[in-house]
Amino acid sequence: MSISGQKISWKDEYRGAASRVRTHGRSAASTPEVRAYLRARCRAHHQRGTPRTQLSEYVEGLATTGFSPTRLAELAALPEPEPQDWEVGESLAEVLLADLEGAVFHWSTQWDRRSATAILTGPDIVGFQRTDTGVRFLFGEVKTSSDKSVPPQVVYGDDGLRNQLVELLTKAERRAYLMQWLQTRARGTNYEADYRAALLAYLSPQSTAMIVGVLLRECAADSKDLSYVEDRVRKCPGSFDVLLLAFYLPIPITTWPDVMLGKDGPP
Repeated sequence: MSISGQKISWKDEYRGAASRVRTHGRSAASTPEVRAYLRARCRAHHQRGTPRTQLSEYVEGLATTGFSPTRLAELAALPEPEPQDWEVGESLAEVLLADLEGAVFHWSTQWDRRSATAILTGPDIVGFQRTDTGVRFLFGEVKTSSDKSVPPQVVYGDDGLRNQLVELLTKAERRAYLMQWLQTRARGTNYEADYRAALLAYLSPQSTAMIVGVLLRECAADSKDLSYVEDRVRKCPGSFDVLLLAFYLPIPITTWPDVMLGKDGPP
């Protein structure tokens, strides 16, 4: 898998049988490859979503209109908070979904923050998936865990991966809010066509969408990590496809922010 000059060589650890619910666990053995991927691909995706990046790009355009470049630059010089490891995990999950599963994220949820420390609620993954037959909505959750238990604690409880995916599969109003959120951002943009196609696919008699759960770990692969979730979501009625992914990486999760920002030393 080559991405912008970076490559992660994945090893398939386990796969579920082909069906409406698909499971797939992959591990990466090369620490240099993962570090390079975090520093290049993941960092670019994460910074694209930061308000400071957006304002800086806007300021650069205004600087040619006669306004004071110095005053404008002051607006774009606001400090960004240091990313948390779970935030890096969400960015990493999105780029992996884009590179491996045809996901498209036109709008960063970070743009909806009203303060630097705001924590947004709701599903982590809101976007589209391009398939051989068209475009459909992609909704899901991301869990990043350094827990050594199998499965890790993040799959349990009210806020665990299992329950969150069940809610997406069984509660139409939860999906409706996400579609409304996307619609207000798609109107008049160059991805309004994607939204229209995904909405028509959702409203069709064969109603299709992709519900995805991503688990990011720093330990050895084990199919039990996803089996607890898989057993429950298989019982959910409906026609939506479900994709359960686990990625096992050789870098401690607590170091991901420094690695992504290049603070851990030379590449």
